[in-house]
Amino acid sequence: MKYRSVFISVLFLSLFMVTGCITTTEQRNREMRMQSKVQNMQVELNRVKSQVDGLVAGNEDIYRKIEILQASQDNNSKNIDGELRNLSQGLQATKTSREQMKQDIIDKMSKNVQAILKTQATSTPSQSGREHVVEQGHTLSTIAAAYGVSSRAIIQANNIKNPDRLKIGQKLFIPE
Repeated sequence: MKYRSVFISVLFLSLFMVTGCITTTEQRNREMRMQSKVQNMQVELNRVKSQVDGLVAGNEDIYRKIEILQASQDNNSKNIDGELRNLSQGLQATKTSREQMKQDIIDKMSKNVQAILKTQATSTPSQSGREHVVEQGHTLSTIAAAYGVSSRAIIQANNIKNPDRLKIGQKLFIPE
């Protein structure tokens, strides 16, 4: 019996040790699985942090680009305003120049017309007389009779080649 009680004690002790070993082994396995899960979570956390950092950097880059575009747009608006002012001033200068050229042309033409009139006045005998505008129904003889001059004097004063072909609106010099 003594052996028996020793045997039972050894049995209980070995059973307790075996049961404890299994429990310790399971606990170690659980701890290793937990450590593995924690390591996986840390790797995943680091990956997510890296992605967040990339997104933050991307957002900062986008905001920087937006600021640059806004500044560029402000500069472009200022440049466009300046160009429009320059074009407006250029158009005004062109208009002023064109008006001056127009006036110069009018002045030159007036001088030329005056010179032509002076040459015509000097080429005709320095006679005094009047101007007559031919109207419908007028003939050279009726015009001459109306002014009390001969038809021949009117023909010579105006260098008329065919006295039968007077035109309405034609201006005739009538010598006195």
